[in-house]
Amino acid sequence: MIAKTVSFVLLFLLTNTLFGQGIGTWASYSSKKEIIAITSIDDNQIWCATTGGAFLYENSSSTFLQLGTSEGLSSPLLTTVAIDNLNQIWFGTQLGAQPGMINIYDFQSGAIRKINDILNSNFSQKNINKIEVFGDTILVSTAFGLSLINPKDFSFYDTFIKFGDFDATIPVLSSGKFNRFFVITNNGVAVQRTNSTNLSAPESWNSYFFNSGFPSSNAYEFARFNSDVLAATSSGILKFENNSWISYALNGIETRNIAASSTELFVVAFESGKNRIYKFSQGNSEVVFENSENYIINDIYATSSGILFAATNSGVLKISSGNYELLIPDGPANNAFLSLTADNNGELWVGTGQDVFGIGVMHFDGISWELLSHENNPEIITNSYHKVFAGSDNTKYFCNWGRGLTVLKNNVITNYTAQNTNIAGVPADPSFLVISDVKTDSKGNIWVVNHQSAERKPLSVITTSGDIHGFEFKSPTVTESDLAYHLEIDQYDTKWFAITVGSTGLYYFNENGTFNNPNDDKMGWVRSSDGLASNVITSLALDQRGALWVGTNLGVNIIPEPSTPTSRISTVLGLRQQTITDIKVDPLNQKWVGTMQGLFHLSEDGTVVINSYNTENSPIPSNEIKSLAIDKTNGIIYIGTDFGLSALKTTSVTPRESFDELFVYPNPVIVNNSSNQNITIDGLIANSTIKVLTISGKLVREIVTPGGRVGFWDAKDMDGNLVPSGIYLIVAHDEDGSNISKAKVAILRE
Repeated sequence: MIAKTVSFVLLFLLTNTLFGQGIGTWASYSSKKEIIAITSIDDNQIWCATTGGAFLYENSSSTFLQLGTSEGLSSPLLTTVAIDNLNQIWFGTQLGAQPGMINIYDFQSGAIRKINDILNSNFSQKNINKIEVFGDTILVSTAFGLSLINPKDFSFYDTFIKFGDFDATIPVLSSGKFNRFFVITNNGVAVQRTNSTNLSAPESWNSYFFNSGFPSSNAYEFARFNSDVLAATSSGILKFENNSWISYALNGIETRNIAASSTELFVVAFESGKNRIYKFSQGNSEVVFENSENYIINDIYATSSGILFAATNSGVLKISSGNYELLIPDGPANNAFLSLTADNNGELWVGTGQDVFGIGVMHFDGISWELLSHENNPEIITNSYHKVFAGSDNTKYFCNWGRGLTVLKNNVITNYTAQNTNIAGVPADPSFLVISDVKTDSKGNIWVVNHQSAERKPLSVITTSGDIHGFEFKSPTVTESDLAYHLEIDQYDTKWFAITVGSTGLYYFNENGTFNNPNDDKMGWVRSSDGLASNVITSLALDQRGALWVGTNLGVNIIPEPSTPTSRISTVLGLRQQTITDIKVDPLNQKWVGTMQGLFHLSEDGTVVINSYNTENSPIPSNEIKSLAIDKTNGIIYIGTDFGLSALKTTSVTPRESFDELFVYPNPVIVNNSSNQNITIDGLIANSTIKVLTISGKLVREIVTPGGRVGFWDAKDMDGNLVPSGIYLIVAHDEDGSNISKAKVAILRE
């Protein structure tokens, strides 16, 4: 076979980039290479359900359309896909934020309808295992039974939870309707009895237990071929004949998937350690694909022209005439967003995991994704990068679980390991160096916290001259058993970090500029006895006024003056008892706080919760926020979870240092009494004031901006009335009126 890998950039760019998009725009980014199910409308539009959302592959143009939570899916964790006779695409969801939700996508309008009857039911398990279409009936196999839905009005015909002798509310894994209903359960296969009509009655079903009436230990799915009802099982393909199951093909071989066209039958079989796809036609059989590259096949679809599409853990295999290609929509390499940082160019860097779970560092430039890994870059020692940080000079720092620190500067990679530095690793293996966090001070020195130092030196510095010094804590004492995380450096160059296991609490250290003189070092700690909500520190952040924000498992504290840390500690009342996972500060000094129950947007002082976001009111795929990053250049907040990445365009953009040219959009703008059209003024300096004038110089409106690079005008005058059609001057100036910039905007009243 001839193998090639193809990765296409998304053609239908729904929200692939937020640059230029309006305030409040969401985007979702997730890996869609792990494909669970596959089907087609017309042999050209191939639809896939994945663990990161859904996508359409158009065979004729080789292009992709991706769907995620920002396009309306209730969850990225999909289990199944089916297409009804009205060309509506049905998706089911699994364990996660909304198990049991059914999503129906209308390709013509782009709208997604949600059916939440199963989600809101009283059943304890609600997963949608499979959705199949048979005529005017949608068969939904669930964790508690089988539901039948009308695709025209989305009403439920019925739900069955007891099949013959099987236990009630037994999970149904797959189903089919071939004159009679067939279901696969955890314990065996049930078949509707001939002429039975009340399917809610257990006696209306014949039950065939595995390894008893059903000669196999497992069954996976059904297909109809040449009027025969077939089942893929762990013991080959079985045929239903005279109310019993008999061997049909591949006897004794594990067969997971089965698909039939009018003249051909395709079967995925696992034998001799490999996946093989068999084709049966006119009494003959042949192997049309053999898994030489360890693809795990989850589903198959055969077109009428003989092209086979296989859903795998690595993308879609398109198999035709003995050749195959791997089709993967553009996106991140996986869906684990353990750590995020945005550099000065607005590009995102992602730490993917600790130990064996890391796959390297993902990089997103706002349009496309790439992966820095050992496999594609030999200077990357291992892929276990779990923490990332972008410095003020755009140098990137990647913390490795076991191999120290990697620095990327001007496209040059430098590694600091236990082998080429004097920074000791863990006590059990001093060569195994886990750097848990990294920051730079005002002089450009690199500071790292050591997860567990065999030499009892949890904090080390790599100076600008290349010297390395480690610092021991004797009062308070930090031992080789204590685990250190979460580093921040304040305006006094005091280093703050947390001990999360051992003598837990918030620690601080300042060497007073003398790396070799411990006598003038200042160190100490802050604990719950000093006013912290908890000694379990989960995150740290410094705001623009120099206050230290401390996230704990019981809320957020603020240390307004770090030079005297125990003199006054306040509490953010709106987040009491919340488990904090991350805190980030935006250019307007507002706070974004990740928790186990979603994302919170706070005012500068934390007294007001401006917004809160969760899976119910936003596209974030999980309420358990793992990481946050703020792209200050473009005003984007990135939200990382275990199930993908979300991004929200905000008003918080770093202001210009001086006025250049104002960019006003939309321009011209059409307004009417029934719409609320905000006009964006981009290019402001800090705390600008905007005046709107007529061409003759009459003042129409004066606007106080949010304080960053962008401001807004709602096309209304000082009395709240929409202004007449015409050309208006936008004049922006600083606080004392010494710096001014101008632009024009055309208003068209309908």
